[in-house]
Amino acid sequence: MSEFWLYNPLVLFDKDHIKELWPSKELSLSEKLNATTRTIILLTVLGFVLTKSIKLLVTSIITLVIIVILYKVQFEKEEKERLKKKAHKEGFEGSRNTKFLEVFKDTFTNPTVKNPLMNVMMTDYKDNPQRKQTAPSYNTKIKGQINQKAKKREEYTKKN
Repeated sequence: MSEFWLYNPLVLFDKDHIKELWPSKELSLSEKLNATTRTIILLTVLGFVLTKSIKLLVTSIITLVIIVILYKVQFEKEEKERLKKKAHKEGFEGSRNTKFLEVFKDTFTNPTVKNPLMNVMMTDYKDNPQRKQTAPSYNTKIKGQINQKAKKREEYTKKN
């Protein structure tokens, strides 16, 4: 797999890929966008030589910026899907990774002082029917949060 031209611009002029001017199905996301970028650069150079129009250069630059934005959005989407697939495998290898928690932090119920083990409470059926699933307690970061919240709860109950 080739890297995206934003991280290594020389990949656009790599002798193995220089003839890839049109994206095809068998190419990866970065290779497709690199091929599209090569085509844009080639057409821009030809168009500028023939017309000497600055508008053409500005349009090409805007198009390249849009390609970078498209890459960032698609790459994050693919990364999230890859982590989801990895997390659902037996053994949960992906969930021990801290990046797993960064990507899925909004999809879990996290430990609180009132409920450090993230149990489903009887009141949740009425008050919070759309409750999210429990965060993976075998993850070291979540374990630390559980312990921290449990200690705070213990301190709170000792005071009262």
